Amino acid sequence: MQKISVYYESWSPQWTDDPKKISLSKISYPTSIVNISFAQPNCTYVLGQKSWHGTGLNFSQDFWVICEAIKILKQKQIKVMLSVGGGSYWSDHNVVYNPFNCIALMTDLGCDGIDLDWEVGQAYDYQLTDAIRNTKPLMPKNAFLTFAGTSTGAFGKTGNGDNYQGMNIHALVNQGKNIDWVNIMAYDAGPTYDPIGALECYRMYFSGPLLLGFEIGDMAWGGYKITLRDVVNWCSRTLKESKENGVFIWAYHKDPAGTPTVQDIITIASALV
Repeated sequence: MQKISVYYESWSPQWTDDPKKISLSKISYPTSIVNISFAQPNCTYVLGQKSWHGTGLNFSQDFWVICEAIKILKQKQIKVMLSVGGGSYWSDHNVVYNPFNCIALMTDLGCDGIDLDWEVGQAYDYQLTDAIRNTKPLMPKNAFLTFAGTSTGAFGKTGNGDNYQGMNIHALVNQGKNIDWVNIMAYDAGPTYDPIGALECYRMYFSGPLLLGFEIGDMAWGGYKITLRDVVNWCSRTLKESKENGVFIWAYHKDPAGTPTVQDIITIASALV
């Protein structure tokens, strides 16, 4: 069964002290994975702390409210991942990554695993490899470990100045065996970018599930906005490539200012076999 994943921005939900009323707990099938975004790599959280101090997560709700909302999701058989990093936190290669503290936060929240969103650049590609290598031994036995790959992260390095091109190959080659799936950020790359070409490049280095990413609304960079036709085409080709593949959406609360919406993509993806 294909995976349908959403990235859930911790800074976006309206305040409530009722776990049943927050938008997080209302996510339901056919969504199968929710990525809580974003914990900071140098997280200082300690087991049992149960507060947002030092985590980087921007929830206005109390810690216990989010824990209960995550319990509701898990009762629906939805996996919940703690996403660590993102462009804002990890754009500086000098940022220290504290896997022990991130795993403590994951554990207290009741998440099912960690999604590494490392976005430093090809000159420091070994850092993602090290992050995976240092995280895996500390993880609970049944926890998942994934990462978000950049749009051109599996393209061959050409030396043309693209800091992101080829930046994920080192980790795929050296630590791919410790990754459960890869989220391909197939956006913010301009109107000529080919998401299916990116999927094929990631497949050259990784045999596991690949989730092709869609950014709704105006992209942060590149001047392109996806269409319903794009969604149908890219979803179909991704799921045809492997029945274990899937899609993800950035981001759950983002206003698309038209179509496709988050629900449009979920509906289209879930209808394809």
